[in-house]
Amino acid sequence: MAELAGLYAALPTAFDASFAYDGTAQAALARHARSLGMEGVFVGGSTAEVHSLSLGERLAALRDVAEALPSGIRRIAHVGAMQLDDVLALTDAAAELGYDAVASTPPFYSPYSAADRRWFFELLVERSRLPVFFYHIPSLTGLALPQAEVLELLALPGIVGMKLSHSDIDLVLRAKAAMPGKLVLFGSDNLLLPALAAGADGGVGSTYNLFGRQIVGLRDAVAAGDLGLARRLQAEINSGIAALVEAGVFPALKAGLAAMGVPCGACRPPARPLDEAVAARLRERLQPLISA
Repeated sequence: MAELAGLYAALPTAFDASFAYDGTAQAALARHARSLGMEGVFVGGSTAEVHSLSLGERLAALRDVAEALPSGIRRIAHVGAMQLDDVLALTDAAAELGYDAVASTPPFYSPYSAADRRWFFELLVERSRLPVFFYHIPSLTGLALPQAEVLELLALPGIVGMKLSHSDIDLVLRAKAAMPGKLVLFGSDNLLLPALAAGADGGVGSTYNLFGRQIVGLRDAVAAGDLGLARRLQAEINSGIAALVEAGVFPALKAGLAAMGVPCGACRPPARPLDEAVAARLRERLQPLISA
């Protein structure tokens, strides 16, 4: 599955002024990510406010992104959902739309067991016509799975890799040492440099939509052995991430995209819109990074 390695922008979901899904703006987001040099896009994940989307909106976003991008740009669809029927519907749609892979978080909220989680991924692999990634993001699922269970899930037949949104660089090392043929796409943007040095096969990130050129430059610098340049680029990226965190990550991400000429609306309530003074300060801090 080496062809699935690379950098993927985790796309936000575009909304209009009344918070309805905006397919035209969604397509523009996908084309913007392509312009920054990404190998692909990740659709329907945490950055997409997936918790606020209906199944119909998620299916529409998969379709609009697929139609907006040429076939050479890779697409991974996040299909995790609270209901298994929705997971399977999204999985089938991704295959029909020509996606390259699907990814899913494990089932959460209810106190499922390790055996339940294993069975879920076995069912997903059996159903999917596409390669399957295990999506580990404990900060949002609340599932602080032990390393041993993460590695067991990664080892399942049909699981081609994991999207790892976690600061655990040791887990990257262990996964690549135990299963070098499985892919690790790293999802904590502030630690991309050490993750790549530990053997990660690429990354998936929300801030790639803003700092994509720095992200690509960092990856290329690591590949060339230019760690000085890689450190400088990671520092630039992290200064931008600090600005986003201070303002509120996802609302700030959308404000940054608007400043780049790619408006995609505000985040859905209950996320509050940015105060204008906060937004102005954010634009000031981001401008040197997004105009590069």
